[in-house]
Amino acid sequence: MCTMPRNRAFSEPEYSAEYSADCSVTLPSDPGQAVGRTHEVTVRSSGCCLCLPRFMRLTFAPESLENLYQTYFRRQRHETLLVLVVFAALFDSYIIVMCAVVYTTDKLASVLVASLGLAADIVLYVLCRFGLLPDRISRRVVPYALWVLIAAQIFCYLGLNYARFHQASDTVGWQAFFSFSFFLTLPLRLTPIVLITTVSCGVHTLVLGVTIAQQQQEHIQGAALGRQLLANIVIYVCAITVGVMSYYMADRKHRKAFLEARQSLEVKLNLEEQSQQQERLLLSILPKHIADEMLQDMKKEPSQKEMQQFNTMYMYRHENVSILFADIVGFTQLSSTCSAHELVKLLNELFARFDKLAAKYHQLRIKILGDCYYCICGLPDYREDHAACSIMMGLAMVEAISYVREKTQTDVDMRVGVHSGTVLGGVLGQKRWQYDVWSTDVTVANKMEAGGIPGRVHISQSTMECLHGEFDTEPGNGGDRCDYLKERGIETYLVVVPKVPVGKNGINGVKLSVTSSNGNSPLLINTTECNGSVNTTCTTPEEPEEPEELDTRPSSPSSSSLSGPGGCLYNPKYYSYIAVLALMATTMLVQVSHMVKLTLMLLITGATGIVNIYSWRDIFDRYDMARFQDYSTYLVPSKFTMTIMIFIMMVSFYYFSRHVEKLARTLFLWKIEVHEQKEKVYEMRRWNEALVTNMLPEHVARHFLGSKKRDEELYSQSYDEIGVMFASIPNFSDFYTEESINNGGIECLRFLNEIISDFDSLLDEPQFRCITKIKTIGSTYMAASGVTPDVSNGYSCMKKEEQSDRERWQHLADLADFALAMKVTLMNINYQSFNNFMLRIGLNKGGVLAGVIGARKPHYDIWGNTVNVASRMESTGVMGNIQVVEDCYNILKEYSFRFVRRGPIFVKGKGELLTYFLKGRDKQGSFINGSSVTLPHQVVDS
Repeated sequence: MCTMPRNRAFSEPEYSAEYSADCSVTLPSDPGQAVGRTHEVTVRSSGCCLCLPRFMRLTFAPESLENLYQTYFRRQRHETLLVLVVFAALFDSYIIVMCAVVYTTDKLASVLVASLGLAADIVLYVLCRFGLLPDRISRRVVPYALWVLIAAQIFCYLGLNYARFHQASDTVGWQAFFSFSFFLTLPLRLTPIVLITTVSCGVHTLVLGVTIAQQQQEHIQGAALGRQLLANIVIYVCAITVGVMSYYMADRKHRKAFLEARQSLEVKLNLEEQSQQQERLLLSILPKHIADEMLQDMKKEPSQKEMQQFNTMYMYRHENVSILFADIVGFTQLSSTCSAHELVKLLNELFARFDKLAAKYHQLRIKILGDCYYCICGLPDYREDHAACSIMMGLAMVEAISYVREKTQTDVDMRVGVHSGTVLGGVLGQKRWQYDVWSTDVTVANKMEAGGIPGRVHISQSTMECLHGEFDTEPGNGGDRCDYLKERGIETYLVVVPKVPVGKNGINGVKLSVTSSNGNSPLLINTTECNGSVNTTCTTPEEPEEPEELDTRPSSPSSSSLSGPGGCLYNPKYYSYIAVLALMATTMLVQVSHMVKLTLMLLITGATGIVNIYSWRDIFDRYDMARFQDYSTYLVPSKFTMTIMIFIMMVSFYYFSRHVEKLARTLFLWKIEVHEQKEKVYEMRRWNEALVTNMLPEHVARHFLGSKKRDEELYSQSYDEIGVMFASIPNFSDFYTEESINNGGIECLRFLNEIISDFDSLLDEPQFRCITKIKTIGSTYMAASGVTPDVSNGYSCMKKEEQSDRERWQHLADLADFALAMKVTLMNINYQSFNNFMLRIGLNKGGVLAGVIGARKPHYDIWGNTVNVASRMESTGVMGNIQVVEDCYNILKEYSFRFVRRGPIFVKGKGELLTYFLKGRDKQGSFINGSSVTLPHQVVDS
């Protein structure tokens, strides 16, 4: 059974979410780069806001990442901008309520202006909340428009409510509140926010100073006015300073959240891309229903697997299918005119064309056996026109071979045989899975090809019966060329030409739906819902100068004086402004919940209200009397207006803190979701990886998972000193029957699956780590030694020229031990099942070309004269024996193997070859560097 690899072949880089003011973070590559490659992202302590200290100026390198972050930042603050609109609406509501409590006709203008401002706030909220504005306007115009709207409301409030009673402390609280709020909510960079708040506060101070100086031309007290304006500037500077700190802290959190979000999504997307690559590779080798069942079984608990009496076999019966076998006629002549590498390259191009034709004509390619290509139509999904599709495939293959004929100037052609019937489709064994089909009908299809004519499509009677007059045929007389067909009385036909025009994409107007896989996975991060931990600072509302009714009389000269104990008599509002700054500081608290902030803000607001209304009641009353004199009864007392202002600011700051915590929780949940999705993708990727590496050698799988390959792209590697083994069970064909007692042959194949699985389990032995299973062909097992990188002979750390002959050919001795172990394993199976299966094994050594034919449907195999001779050693051998040629004998006898000389035998294409039977070993251990190592499964013939 396939198990998870301990050392993953396709490891992803480790990622870190660490963040500092000046640091480098490793992130995955862009989609266009190779998967797993990384690049550096640097957070530099520099930026466009030169008014800040260097350590507070943050920007990403490269610039493209900074631009991406700014897009992310604006999206994060899109909802926060709505909070500022709510602040403005609360300010307008405050004005309306203060005017309505003690209403006079002089306050009508203030109420109308505030009502217009409130309506504008509502309209702006609706437009932004539901995305009714174009993105360009929402991004570039709305933040500045909102700033202008708020500034205009403050100055209108200042001008209309205090037209006759201007004082330097008027609306300072609200100006400080909104200045701080701009830093918390506007989706702008720091430099524009600093500029607009500085302009607002500067103009506010200038307007107050000029207005008061003009009103008090005769009684102006320059020193007192200067001290008040200086106090205002100090409050503004404090508000801006706290705002800059809040922005900086929020920016740090946003950048960290951005890196974490981008990093998590890139890891997830990279894993998804790799998983999709593995899945495409997996599904190009196995049908989806087989691959899905394998994945499900691999995820089972070990205890569930132990309860199974037999190894799992993935086998299904498919009826009404057409099997096509195609063989290259003249391949021996072709192979003699070009090198092994040129031959494999030519076959790769040809079979890649066949794969495209297979997709066009709805064929499932089963295997490539040397120069033989066979496929099936109607599997896994049934098609009514399976016979017609297979014939069209055969005709197209005959036409495609002309490319090879013209390129090589050799007389090569295609011989195609088609037969319809029932097959058993699935995989056998536990390693190097390859989809295959078994049944008597498969054998008939093979014989249809063998008894065919070059350049023609040879079909059986059963295939003919599945047609509906699409083709003209003539008698095939296959029995004259194949004894198997003659013995079974199978009537055959040769296809002449198709009578019904076949569309480009299918048979009889059936359109072929080809699914194209797109490997591009966007790495741009959509971060619309998550906030980068913006729970930094909230703005504190400043004193709204109470909307006092306007007096037609000029203010008393004494109203502008700062006389009195400590200035408390005439300027008690500044103590409330200190409470506003305290609320701002509370909003800046991090790592605390909104409830803790609410508790602190309630304490500040309650303490301020108690002081204003009770402790300083007389001070506020004298202040109102001194300032407004006879008109104080037409205004809300300052002690109440200041307390209500503090309360509204507290509500605003709490609303902002609640909003920030909501976004932080959303981000937290989103991170958990991304992490869970990443784990699921990673888990699926691991299982896909386990399946892929079980079907292709790891170094080959890495090549095909790295990037998308063209169909014609060839992967090949030459080896000079390789061992090749073919081991067949010739008498299994006598055991196989398709009677109902054997469930149509499935139970016979189940027994073969047990045999092959036991052979596969031998490869898990440390001694056989240099042996690679190539494939199984029916009941024939093919393996090679020395084709695995770094473990080819057990001395990979040494250069080849530094190794002795014994060290260089140790892998061949291991392959011989593996052949002996297979005999012992089969003997044990025979003993337990009361059968008499026997192995016929052929060994050879030499150079081969290993590679993959067809990048989209990769098929790993080895080619060369060494492989051909090893196959002949098996086919010309004797059951129960291991046959080798003289060259192989000369090497293995040095490893204490015992042989019996068979003598010269005729081998097709090679003439007379002297061969030997390997009988066992004279000693129970092999000697490596002078030390004895006990080898398992040793057999010594007495």
